[in-house]
Amino acid sequence: MIFTHAAVDMLPIEVQEQILDHLHDDTLALKACSLVCSAWVPTARLHLFQLAKLTRKRDCLRFPTVLESTSTAQGGTGVGNLVRELHLLGLSLKQTGRRRGLRYELLCQITRRLPNIEIMVSHHFDWRTLMDFLSLGRRDVDLRDAIASVFRFFHLKALQSPAHRSSITRRGLAIHPGVSVPVYAGAESDS
Repeated sequence: MIFTHAAVDMLPIEVQEQILDHLHDDTLALKACSLVCSAWVPTARLHLFQLAKLTRKRDCLRFPTVLESTSTAQGGTGVGNLVRELHLLGLSLKQTGRRRGLRYELLCQITRRLPNIEIMVSHHFDWRTLMDFLSLGRRDVDLRDAIASVFRFFHLKALQSPAHRSSITRRGLAIHPGVSVPVYAGAESDS
């Protein structure tokens, strides 16, 4: 059965959105739907941008542009508001000379525009350098407050990272009391 544009327009938007919801795991179909009908863009974006997987430096450099260009989207469908799961995989913060701190600033630009993160995955993320950068060499810094200044995730429910082997890192990453922070087998103690 082939639907004409007029036939689709006769369906209530709620029914159209339910049809789109069934495509939640079909990225190509959701992209096509967002190009076909402007009324479908919010629902398609909701599914397309639930997960932000930043695996390379290039991904991290491009993502702030996406966040900025969609920040004024109608109906709160800007990408930053839709992301629920953030994967930071392999972002190195180590830089020297004039570049020192640029990737930290990039990380802040990204995370401050993602208010609804519920799950953060950080395999191979450079937590040690972040902790060093936040503490500025001082020992009396409250790592919870320092981490919370970068990761303002008020809806965070789970944090997944093998970096929890260090007790210092575990204390710093326990941003909110309700966050599930798994401790991996073979955990070491730094205290």
